[in-house]
Amino acid sequence: MHFKKIIALTIIFIYIFSFSTYAATIGVVNTDVLNFRSGAGTGYQLLGQFVRGEMMQITEYTNDEWVKVLFNGRVGYVSKKYLSIREDLTNRGEVDRNAPVSIEASGYITASSLNFRTSPEIGNNVITTIPLNTQVWVIESVGNGWAKIYYNNVAGYVSMEYIAMGQAPQASTVSSKVVELAASKAGRPYVYGAAGPNSFDCSGFVQYIYSQVGISLNRTSYSQVNNGYYVDKNSLKPGDIVFFKQGGSVDHVGIYMGNGKMIHASKPGDVVKYDSIVSGYYNNCYYTARRVL
Repeated sequence: MHFKKIIALTIIFIYIFSFSTYAATIGVVNTDVLNFRSGAGTGYQLLGQFVRGEMMQITEYTNDEWVKVLFNGRVGYVSKKYLSIREDLTNRGEVDRNAPVSIEASGYITASSLNFRTSPEIGNNVITTIPLNTQVWVIESVGNGWAKIYYNNVAGYVSMEYIAMGQAPQASTVSSKVVELAASKAGRPYVYGAAGPNSFDCSGFVQYIYSQVGISLNRTSYSQVNNGYYVDKNSLKPGDIVFFKQGGSVDHVGIYMGNGKMIHASKPGDVVKYDSIVSGYYNNCYYTARRVL
């Protein structure tokens, strides 16, 4: 009889657990930099820092000033006054391949520019675009290849194909790789329509270099200008893409390498080489720059 009672209680427990609900409390950073510490106080070891808009799961309200949080598998403490708090109630139930699947974890965007939509479908429902490597809070997979995410304190939908879970790679690391790869192609011949690996036209060169670090760009210079997001000429960083035009549309593109210089596949009869963008011809026909890192 005792054995039968144990079995019955076990079945009841499994049933309650399977169909109960749980509340996941999410904190969204509302200050420029928020310290992540090993304990609930400023005297504890600094484990890292969050930036505005990053999200984490609150696991415990330690006191009136501090909360215990979970981020990318790490547990620590942050000041509560620098978090915007939201509650997300998700039902637990039988697994359905087309039903929402709660994720509640940090992820990042892997496309150079990803449409952020009001509903999980393609149409005239784009809120904005999200740049490459932007950290977002992934709420759930809603089925049919879509994910619900939190970005800039707004809930919306993106293609699950372009989300990787975890912490985004540091842009400086990726940009250094771009610069290194671009420099390795110096001296290779310009060939119209070529996109590597041993000859290039201007946009083929840029597309090839970025493809080597996992970033997909449009093929032509006048379409690559739509990748990523705008950056002012005075704020250029190595790895940014710079564009030039003489007439009505963009007709040349290169990769900024720092110190006022770019590397580019120059023109027919020439090679991949460095040129200044702050003096001479390319200064005069400079148009804009885009950042995809």
